[in-house]
Amino acid sequence: MKDQLESYILSGKYIEAKELFNSTDFRVAYENLLEISFNNENLSNYTFVIYLLAQENHERLHDLAYILLSQPLCHLEGAYTSALYHARKAVELSKSREVKYLENLLFLNTVPDCVVSDEEAKEISKKILSIDANHEIALDVFKNG
Repeated sequence: MKDQLESYILSGKYIEAKELFNSTDFRVAYENLLEISFNNENLSNYTFVIYLLAQENHERLHDLAYILLSQPLCHLEGAYTSALYHARKAVELSKSREVKYLENLLFLNTVPDCVVSDEEAKEISKKILSIDANHEIALDVFKNG
């Protein structure tokens, strides 16, 4: 599946890639696309996720776009800023109830571009702590800030 997905994406066959992606468990497809992106570092992988988002504006797809930009494609100019957009959309679409998506915003406070301010990180940490009072990362924001 992974090799075929990569082949479809790199040749611009997004309809076929979508069919393959959607015929697989989302978690498996997510992990496969992440691995493909680490291996080839091709921007087309992100463009494919944008293609999917144009058809279904879903938090899990924004999370996938965030991951691609903040990890395997982070060396590209503006990747962290673009990742911030997707992290915020995932939080918005989940109505701030998913700690995982809130953690993505905290991560963007630690990257070299520091696209999330310390003040915003504290606000995000408050939201996280309202969901999970013992969340270590959120507690560390207050301890270290």
